[in-house]
Amino acid sequence: MKTDRINWIDQAKGIGILLVVLGHMNIPMNLSVFIFSFHMPLFFFISGFLFNENKYANNLKQILLSKIKTLLWPFLTFTFLGLVFLVLSKNYSEITNFNWSDFIMGNKSINAPLWFLTALFSTEIVFSQIIRICKTKIVPIIVIVLLFGTLGFINIYTKNLSFFLNIHVALIAQLFFFLGWLLKKYNLTNKIQNIIQLLIASVLLFLTLVITSSNNSRLDMIENNYGNLFLTFTSAILGIFLIVILSKLILKINFTNKIFEYLGKNSLVILGTHVIIAPFIVSLFGAVPYRLDRVLTILAIYLSIEFFNRFFPFFTRLKLTKQMK
Repeated sequence: MKTDRINWIDQAKGIGILLVVLGHMNIPMNLSVFIFSFHMPLFFFISGFLFNENKYANNLKQILLSKIKTLLWPFLTFTFLGLVFLVLSKNYSEITNFNWSDFIMGNKSINAPLWFLTALFSTEIVFSQIIRICKTKIVPIIVIVLLFGTLGFINIYTKNLSFFLNIHVALIAQLFFFLGWLLKKYNLTNKIQNIIQLLIASVLLFLTLVITSSNNSRLDMIENNYGNLFLTFTSAILGIFLIVILSKLILKINFTNKIFEYLGKNSLVILGTHVIIAPFIVSLFGAVPYRLDRVLTILAIYLSIEFFNRFFPFFTRLKLTKQMK
C-alpha cells in the first residue's frame, strides 16, 4: 500500500507539472482557464497529503530547517539561474523592470513560477502550528483552517496586502493543503480501485470541471484572482480528484506511468527551469518553423533535469554541515 501511494503521488505530480508547463505556453484562453482552475491547488493538496505531522507538528525548529533547505533554498538558486539566462538572452529590460522588493519579501521571483515555493513554505509552517495547537483533533483543525482562509479572503477583498513569504497566499492555500492531509488521514484515496469505476468517475469529473471552470475567471493565486469563490473551489476540488483518479489509471499502464513518474520526481527542476529555458531557446535560434522551439524547449528541460541531478543537486536541496544544523 505504501509503494502504491508513493507511485500515485509521483503520477499526480507528473501530470501537475506538465499542466504547469502547458499553462505557461501560448495556449487558447479557455484551455488556460481550465488548467489554472486546479493545477496549483493540486500541488498544495499533494503537499498536504505528504505532510508528516509526527515529524514536524511538535518541532518548529525541525520543520523550519527542513523547509528552508527544500523550499527557500531552491527559490534562491533558481532565481539566480533565471538571472543568468536573462543575461545570456540579453533581456536586460526584464531585470531592470522587475520589482525587486517583491523578491526581498520572498513573494515573487524574476523566475515567475517560484512564488509557489515560498507560499508552500508558509503553508507548511502555518499548518504545522495548527496541528500542534489542536493535537490532530479534526473539529478544531477545521475551525482554524476555515478561520485562516476567511482572513485570507477578507484581506484580498479589502486591503489586498502582500505579506512576507506569501503568507497571504498560504492562508488560502492551506485549505487545499488540509484537504490532502484529511484524505490521507482517513485513507479516502483508496476507496475507488476498480478500473471501470475510475473511468466513469474521471469522465464525470472532467465534464463537470469543464462547465464550472468555463463559467469563471482564471484562478491566479499569486495575483489574488479567485473569481467566483463557489466556482473556484468547486473547480479546484473537482480537478484535484480528477488528477487523483487519472493517476491511479496511469499506474496501470506500464509505459505511461514511467513517463509521469519521471516528471513527478523531477517536478522541482522543471518548475525552476521551464519558463527561463523557452526565451533562451528563442534567443538562440530565433523564429523556427512548425513550433520547433517548443520541441527544443522540451528537450532542453529534459537535459536540464539530467544535468542538475548529476552535477548540481545542491540547486534543489541545501546540504548543511553538522555544525550548521
